[in-house]
Parts: sequence; C-alpha cells; structure tokens
Amino acid sequence: MKNLFISLFLLAVVATTQGQTAHLSITPAHPKPGESVRFEYDISKSPLQNAQEPIEVTAIEFAGKTPAVVDLMLQYTGGKITGSFTPSADAQVAMLGFQAGERWDNNSGEGHFISLSDASGKPMPQRWAAQAVLYRDWGGLFELNRKTTAALELLSRAFAAKPDLRQQYFAPYINNLMAVKRGDAGKVEAQVLLEEVEKAPNLEEKDWITMARLYDRLSVAEKANSIREKIRKNYPKGVFVRQERRQAIRNEPDLTKQEAMIETYLKDFPPANDTEQDEVNEAYFALGNKAAEKKNWDLLNKIAGRMQADSRASLYNNVAWELAENGEEMEKARKMAAEATEWAKSEMIAPKEAKPSYKSDKSWEQDRKYTFSQYADTYAYVLDKLNDPNTAAAYQAQVVEISKGENADMNERYTAYLERTGAPDLRYRLEGFILHGQATAAMKDQFKRLFAAEDKSAAGTDAYLAGLEKMARINQKKSLAAKMISQPAPGFALKNLKGEEVSLESMKGKVVVLDFWATWCGPCKASFPGMQQAQNKFKDDPNVQFLFIDTWERVEDKAKAAGDFIQSKGYPFHVLLDLEDKVVASFGVSGIPTKFVVDQNGKIRFKSVGYSGSPDALVDELTAMIELAKEQP
Repeated sequence: MKNLFISLFLLAVVATTQGQTAHLSITPAHPKPGESVRFEYDISKSPLQNAQEPIEVTAIEFAGKTPAVVDLMLQYTGGKITGSFTPSADAQVAMLGFQAGERWDNNSGEGHFISLSDASGKPMPQRWAAQAVLYRDWGGLFELNRKTTAALELLSRAFAAKPDLRQQYFAPYINNLMAVKRGDAGKVEAQVLLEEVEKAPNLEEKDWITMARLYDRLSVAEKANSIREKIRKNYPKGVFVRQERRQAIRNEPDLTKQEAMIETYLKDFPPANDTEQDEVNEAYFALGNKAAEKKNWDLLNKIAGRMQADSRASLYNNVAWELAENGEEMEKARKMAAEATEWAKSEMIAPKEAKPSYKSDKSWEQDRKYTFSQYADTYAYVLDKLNDPNTAAAYQAQVVEISKGENADMNERYTAYLERTGAPDLRYRLEGFILHGQATAAMKDQFKRLFAAEDKSAAGTDAYLAGLEKMARINQKKSLAAKMISQPAPGFALKNLKGEEVSLESMKGKVVVLDFWATWCGPCKASFPGMQQAQNKFKDDPNVQFLFIDTWERVEDKAKAAGDFIQSKGYPFHVLLDLEDKVVASFGVSGIPTKFVVDQNGKIRFKSVGYSGSPDALVDELTAMIELAKEQP
C-alpha cells in the first residue's frame, strides 16, 4: 500500500509541474521549440504577493547538455507580470523562476516547468528525461527540492515512451535509481541497463568513462577496469588518459620531477580549447601550492607566470592566507593578495571571463562580487597583520557590504580592524551587527568592553546587550517568517539505535526537527555541539522533537558506525537509521548536513543546508524556526 501511495504522489507531482498554476498561465498550451512562449504571472495570487523587493524573472532551457538562460521580454502592469521568450530549436524543456530578494516562487520546490512539443503538437518524450536532469542536477539554480524519487519517475516515463532514450540518459537514471533502490534490486537493474548501453554502436568516450564510474559505484571492479583499458586503447589522447596523467603529476612529491611531468604533458596534450587549458591550469595550481609549502618562491613565481589570470589569482589568494595565518613572508603575502584582489575587482567591474550559459546576469554578477569579497577578505587580513588597519578596514567594509553582513567571521575581522583604527562609531556599528544577529561571541565581548568604557556598570552593560539580543531574535524571526515554506513532509518509518521503529506520523502534533547527517561528514559533526545546545533548550517541551537521521554511510555496518560515534561523543540524540538511503532521497537532500523543521501538521516549514560554523547562530536560528512552526494553525 505504501508503494502505491508513493507512485500516486509522484505522478501527482509530475502532473503539477507543467507551468500552469493558479497564478501562472502559459500560452500556447503546447509550445514548440523555436516558438514564442508567453506567460502571465498574477502577483496577487502568488507566494510573492507581499514581497517588498522587486520580483525578478528568469527563464532557462535544457537541450540535453548544459542549461542556458533565455532572454526575456517583460512587462510589469496592473499587479501582473507578462512576458515572452523563445526556446531554441533543440530545446527539450524550459523553466521559469520568480524571485524577490531571497524568496523564490518555484512551485513549492518542484519547478515551473514548460514541456515542449514536436512539430505536430505532440509532447516530446525526451521532455521528461530533460526535466529530470534539469530538476535533479541543476535544480539548485532555482532552489528546487531535487528529489531523486521524482527524478526517477520522470526518467521512467521518458524511457517507457521512447526506449532509445535509455542510452542518452542512462547515467542520471542509474544515479537516481541507486539513491532510491538501495541493495540488490537497484544493483541488478542498473547492471542490466549498463550491459544494454554497452552494446550501442555510437558510444563516445564520455559514455565509457561514465560506465566505468558507475560500475565502480556498483562494486563491479573487474568490469570497471576492463572498460578503462578499452578507453586507454581507443582514446590515447582522450579525457580519461589526460586525467590519469594529471593525477600522476599531483601525486609526485618531488617538485622538479613534477614540473618536468607538466612540460611533458604539454607536449603530449597541447591544449586545443578552454577546457583543456583549464586542465593545464589545474596541474600548475597543484604544483604552485606545493612550491609554496616548500617555500620555493622562485618556482612559485615561474609557475604563476604560466597560469591564466583567474587560476593565478586563486593560487595567490590561497597562499597569501596561509602565510598570513602563520605570520610568515608577509610582504610576499601582501603582493600576492594585492594582485588577486585587483584581478577580482577588475572582473567584478568589467569582466573579461565569459558568462556561463546557465547563469543569469544577476547571478553571474553575484558570483563575481563573491569572488572579490573572498580575495579582499584575505588582502585585508594580510594588511592588518602588516599594521595597516586603516586600509584593511576599507577593504573589509566592501567585503561586509557584499556579504550583507551574513558572514559573522568576516564581520568580526572588520570590527577588529575598526577598533585598531580608533573608529569613533564602532560601538554603534557593533550594535547594528548584534541587532541583525550577525555578531560572534567575540564581537559581543568587544561591544561590552566599549560600552562599559563609557562609565556604564557591568549590570547595565549586560542588560543593554540582552535587550539588543532580544531585538535580534525578533528581527531574525521576522526575516525567517518571510521565507517560511509549506510542503508536505514525506512519511517514513525508521529504526533507531535500539531497534525500535519510529515514524514521522507518530510525531504528529509536535514540531519535529530532522537533521540528516553521516559519520564521515565533517560539517555535520561540527554542528553537533550547537545541535545539542538547541535540543537542550527544548528538552522540557513535549511538543518539540529532534530526530537525527544517519544516512549515506559508506561502511558495511552502518548502524554500528553511527552508534559508536554517538556513544563516543556522549550526544543524547535520538538517532534514526536510513540504512537504504530512501528517506534522504524522498526529502530531496543533495548535501549534508541538511535540517528540516516540520510543523505539527506534518508540513515542512524550513529547510537549512550546511553549517555556518557558529553554535550560537545555529541555536538562535533553530529557536526562531521552531517558534514559527509552533505558531502555524
């Protein structure tokens, strides 16, 4: 009965992701590639109806390789957005995304997809496969759910309608299959498909490489090695042989030999395009890092001179930070950081690098600003170490502006530089960071010191800081409320470390925090002290439950690995075992740690990916999320 429900749910998802919704209409009903597509978006009926920021629209198409952003003609009138775009002649599926600030209307995470039809007006079967890849592999561009179960259903429908698509899309099918069907059932089906594809007459090197990797994943090493031998023989100057040569270069510990190996590589494989030039830069980058570790500055300079500007800037940024952290060769660090920052600034203002096809102008601009902020952060760090806090603060001010103050560590460096410059308004700047929940513990101590210096008592200082922190929680809650989602949480029943079955259904009436993690995941484990603080905060609340779902384990005895780790650290966590990785797939998790906050009615209200590094920030964020989830009717 459970399997039937899942299938029906997936079909419902597929049926509702074809563009048309109550607030979005698409014409014509069955558009064709190369034909103008028109849409009307009713803001008053949309999830963005109360947005304060302008609503931006992005259209993207997919033709089987890499997505491409499509130019839009837009008009904003009468509370509606109307627009049009023309998919390319070889497009298989398109998608619209609507964004206001950090909020998305992405059809509840399933995407506003537009299926395309052939010349006769019949839906193209390949649209399902293209949609699956765009949804699962590229869905992060639109913050989609990226559920492997939904992607597998789409691919299955495509294969059923047009079996020869199995060869073109075998890799995404098997990747999703193995995420949904763990164990022998999935492995057998995957091998059958691989054996079928291997017989195809028109395979390219990339197909053989993919098959070898998939056989590795299926633990069929003999077959994987056999295919690699075939690749070496049939493509002696191909991608795989070049990869092996570069790996050998990276593994060579002797710098002189490594340099000579790169020169030989260039003679054997002279780069013929940008991709192959990037491969050479990759080898130079590895050698440059090793040269820096060995303090071989002549070699580093020689290698850097042979690199393209973007790779050289990245290398210089890495080396400069390491030198500054260790307080070594500070003048060299300054020169390298300065060059990297100047290159990033130039690219930010007037880019020479080409825009990736899948990036909108806005996201590309954000990427360039982000790169500049990373390099400028390093440069400021170096300058402060060289007793130039004024220039350091000027650069760090740009860093904080670009990051919108969302990186607390960068904020901490900024206020430290400002204090060394004697900035008269530092106390008030610190107040701003605290009010927005963007201050570290060190910044709060810094504030207390400055506040107390104004002849304030210790009690008065603590009370004032407590008031700021209270306002910060109110502001954070308001900000999170604007980002709250409403999606049904997939049901599940898993066993805990005691062998007892625990279902999400049994938690109905409670707010449930789900934390997907694994014993090999560094950020997951780094977040656990903060998670323990959060759990302790609500330990006496019978209406809040924390569940830690161990998943994606890479060892044979997964339960033992999880249990041993939890016991060794003494964490009082309720751990559930997703031994077949089915629950993580049903929730569309693409990276861990990922946390979900589910309200008392079984709806996902928040999804949080990654870990910022601050236990206090994690506790504050989860507290606000839990409180908001509790308030839902």
